[in-house]
Amino acid sequence: MRPDPTLLTGDPPRFARVVLPIPVDQPFTYQIPEGLLGRVNVGCRVEVPFGKRELSGVVVDLMETSDVPRTRAI
Repeated sequence: MRPDPTLLTGDPPRFARVVLPIPVDQPFTYQIPEGLLGRVNVGCRVEVPFGKRELSGVVVDLMETSDVPRTRAI
């Protein structure tokens, strides 16, 4: 089990990896907006933009930094 990211810096994580109900075997990285910092947790259901539509997904990981250069907000 990974340590709680807030214990490492004291700040809530700014990025979430989200699995979506599409036939792709990888999570997608999204930025957590200021108003949701500290409120998004692993296991939470979130609405995210995906292409021209919104999809409902589940947060599977929280990160302090993004693993991709550009992200969209939850």
